[in-house]
Amino acid sequence: MPLFYIRFRRAWAKRRLAAQLLPALLVAGTLTARAQAPTSLPSATYAGPRFAGGPDSLRAYLGQHRLRQVSEPVFVQFDIGAAGPPENIQLLTPPGHKPWPATAVAEAARLVRAMPAWAPGRQDVEIPITTMTLRLNPAQPAPTALLYADEMPVFASMEPGIIGIYRYLPTVQVITPEMIRKKLKGDVYAYFEVSETGHLEHVQILDGSLPAVNEAARQTIAKLPAQALRPAQLRGQPVRIYYVLTMGLGVE
Repeated sequence: MPLFYIRFRRAWAKRRLAAQLLPALLVAGTLTARAQAPTSLPSATYAGPRFAGGPDSLRAYLGQHRLRQVSEPVFVQFDIGAAGPPENIQLLTPPGHKPWPATAVAEAARLVRAMPAWAPGRQDVEIPITTMTLRLNPAQPAPTALLYADEMPVFASMEPGIIGIYRYLPTVQVITPEMIRKKLKGDVYAYFEVSETGHLEHVQILDGSLPAVNEAARQTIAKLPAQALRPAQLRGQPVRIYYVLTMGLGVE
């Protein structure tokens, strides 16, 4: 039986609303997306944690504070609770990559903890955003994609915001023959960018232990609408942003 689920981080799992959402994301059959052309685009105001000075200040900060213990980009994930300081810091390990050395893990954790205080996200939304994923660079220039913007992208066929993406993905999930044959399932961290023109680009898997599940996740993300109806907006201007989704696919 095909299965799609969202693995919520600990800060979300304690919330009643998150628990109510999970059953809606269990897919066992043939769900179909209904594409309707909206008469007006809904608001997709970002409601998650905010870095002091905004997302462009965060990008500048990361460009000035580089990792010395690694020679390639590192994605570090952490939670921002109501108190503000980062918690549950971890490095994502790409498929086939050796475990990060303890020195790199410690350096990334120090960099995250040394950041200016984050303002917690709103708690009155259906699924509060608490998990941040940052790309930490060694010697390379800072990435152009922002972690968030004032207004996030709006896609056809789905609700605005991250909850719309999570509710849409089960309708287009990919389950490969190998996954069915071997009854494989697993958690995957998937990355993609939405460009200034709204195009979905640079899909990649940041972490995942099963190659077949990783590939199914990549193909599932690729089934998102190829272009947003409206790209992310920062101070009224279109900007490039990135998403990191924590998702699970498999067969029971």
